[in-house]
Amino acid sequence: MIRVVLDTNIIVSALLQPLGPPAQVLLMAVDGSIQLCVSASVFAEYEEVIRRPRLRRKPLGRKLPRGGQLPRSGGISMAPKLMRTSG
Repeated sequence: MIRVVLDTNIIVSALLQPLGPPAQVLLMAVDGSIQLCVSASVFAEYEEVIRRPRLRRKPLGRKLPRGGQLPRSGGISMAPKLMRTSG
């Protein structure tokens, strides 16, 4: 299965343009075709954005399960890791 990390801007774009590529990717994550990999803080940000009234009225926003929430099952919870750079 393909694993993805979606930037919050992809979520917003998907909700604003429900026929575009970001919407297709978001729906793939919702239906389990791809596996969403997120940290708890990023997931909380997704949910906060999805609940915004302006976005929930959009057609794609109405397709999201459980009152505009992304499903927590089927995804992978990731803990952020600090990256060290040389220099």
